[in-house]
Amino acid sequence: NSNSWKVLDSPFEGATAFDDQVRGVFIGKALHWVMRDWNFMDVFVVAFDLQTEQFYSMLLPEYPGGSIHWNVCLGSSGGCLSAVFIGRYPTYVVDMWVMRKYADEDSWFKYTLKLPICRLYTSVFPIALTKGYHHHVLLQIIFDSFNEGSNSLLLYNLKGRSATFLRNPVALSTLAACVCS
Repeated sequence: NSNSWKVLDSPFEGATAFDDQVRGVFIGKALHWVMRDWNFMDVFVVAFDLQTEQFYSMLLPEYPGGSIHWNVCLGSSGGCLSAVFIGRYPTYVVDMWVMRKYADEDSWFKYTLKLPICRLYTSVFPIALTKGYHHHVLLQIIFDSFNEGSNSLLLYNLKGRSATFLRNPVALSTLAACVCS
């Protein structure tokens, strides 16, 4: 229908999205964002079900060192919700959590990734996870904005713990995804 915009009240008043998480991650029938509460202490996932037009929240896995994270990047890995935790001082080791059963907060599974990166990055987004014998995850790495070529794709082999930077055919900052019905 034309002229059918609605304004929906959010039950998460005062919560804010992470700066680079303004686009939702689509999984199942819902869009997902990482949010912080009003005092920046609690970090959680907010989902909006496109079919029922309802908001709901999900807990992220427990993270060593408390609940304050410098950045949490959501993505879709093999059709599952995934989150990469980045500490206040990024290192070459990051934790990627995959929710194996949707909306089951006990189903988070952790992968520890050793990235071949020796310059400052701000975000690591999981894009895809392959299944089967050759278990790989495709990551988008966003480096600090002062470096040229600030976006890169990285194919990480979870079994062999090795990584390969992929040559980017287009500027990643121009890519976006749409879901149409």
